[in-house]
Amino acid sequence: MRKNIVNREEIKEAIKVMQARLDGEEIECKYSDTGAWTQTNARPTFDFKNRQYRIKRKPRTIYVNIYNDDSISEGKFSPSDLDYITSSDDVEMIEFIEVFKDE
Repeated sequence: MRKNIVNREEIKEAIKVMQARLDGEEIECKYSDTGAWTQTNARPTFDFKNRQYRIKRKPRTIYVNIYNDDSISEGKFSPSDLDYITSSDDVEMIEFIEVFKDE
């Protein structure tokens, strides 16, 4: 069982989670300090004493260009760059999507 929220940082984090919920973001919770993160229901009842909460993380997507000489791009690229970049036979754009390891 967790302790009650007692310090300013815990209060700020609780407010941030509740505000995100009001703004329509998805919230995850886990029971005690050992449970797995799961999505809360549409109308969660916040129980900060027995559960932990967080805003659902969104994976980042990055694009990397690999050229025929095996060099790699150093800039950031977006899908809108795809037609322009891949119109050349000298380059291949690869998409990487972040994967989270559960804590």
